[in-house]
Amino acid sequence: MEKIKIVDSIMGSGKSQMAIQMMNEDVESDFIYITPYLDEIRRIKQNCTNRKFTEPKEDRKNRIYSKTKSLKELLKSGSNIATTHSLFKLVDKGTEEILQATNYTLILDEVMDVVQQIPISKADQTVLFENSNILQVDENNRVILGGGAKKYISEGNGKFAELIHMSKLGRLFKFQNIIILWEFPIEVFKYFKNVYILTYLFDGQIQKYFFDFYDVKYDKFTIIKNSDKYELVDHSSELDKERIKFISSKINIYEGKLNSIGARDNSFSYSWYKRLDSDIKEIITNNIYNYLKNINKAKSRDCLWTSFKEFNLNVPSFKRAFIVHNTRATNEYSDTHTLAYCVNRYISPFLVNYFKGKDISINQDVYALSEMLQWIFRSRIRNDEEVNIYIPNTRMRNLLKKYLTI
Repeated sequence: MEKIKIVDSIMGSGKSQMAIQMMNEDVESDFIYITPYLDEIRRIKQNCTNRKFTEPKEDRKNRIYSKTKSLKELLKSGSNIATTHSLFKLVDKGTEEILQATNYTLILDEVMDVVQQIPISKADQTVLFENSNILQVDENNRVILGGGAKKYISEGNGKFAELIHMSKLGRLFKFQNIIILWEFPIEVFKYFKNVYILTYLFDGQIQKYFFDFYDVKYDKFTIIKNSDKYELVDHSSELDKERIKFISSKINIYEGKLNSIGARDNSFSYSWYKRLDSDIKEIITNNIYNYLKNINKAKSRDCLWTSFKEFNLNVPSFKRAFIVHNTRATNEYSDTHTLAYCVNRYISPFLVNYFKGKDISINQDVYALSEMLQWIFRSRIRNDEEVNIYIPNTRMRNLLKKYLTI
């Protein structure tokens, strides 16, 4: 495999169009296109007119696990494949062996969650590792099946079925004695002839730190357009400045008294929400409502807002305008123009410590900016149309303002 190619190019620069152009032109290669969302799969299948892309089929009874069998069959037949991140994350040893024997090019649309913290209560961990011996930990901190797993599996799918499946794949690790981390097998990236990762602000993303952790080599590129052709050139942030200047003229950031609640740097973070009482939550929901309804006179269909889903904020009349804070790569909301971004993003302390084990430092600000921009670009700004946004946290608001004045 050649070095991984990171196509680190600003939203709207043509990353997907470049990929479609490349797949239409390079008819000698076999491609796997991995994307977060089903509507992108449809787009690839419709626009790659010089070749046929196939999506792995799902057996309704077996859900996503049956798709892994379908994926293997498509790989063995040399088909061009378009599928989702969620399926790609479940590749097993059999799939890896097939990939080693083939010559595919991988295009990864948006970075993956290559390392994830799995939320398991202490009570459930006691059941899994001690009382029922369903799971154990080996000398490398890898989670493996224990003596009680066979009995649990024979009794049918229970709430630990997903954990058992991931343990079979060798993807789970016990970390700091209380946290289970899921990890994508780094070897998979080595089985492809070429790997392209389409993203923006890669230097702040977990997959970058994951590659550094395993000493995976990569080069960064930017997209330029000459006439009707997209080209990859060596990465330069200078090439983004004109686009950022244009975007800056289209984003109106709210400055007013509704920002008072977010004056502290840690406000609107996950840990801050966990400590909130009902009165402060009510103030937040009232602020969101006032911004969307009273200040902007917007209707629900014109709006997007987000917070951490676990804390169940309920904004009257705008319930359907909520989308999760890590929503990426979808055009479903491209008509919305009035936004409220009520989160303050940090990489989990457990992941920070995980990477610190190899002296890899995390840039929390670039990570936060990257996540916020991805969310904002679900709105009509992706179509170069004006948007209004309420960002109550001072840190996040200043990160965006600094970026837009680059």
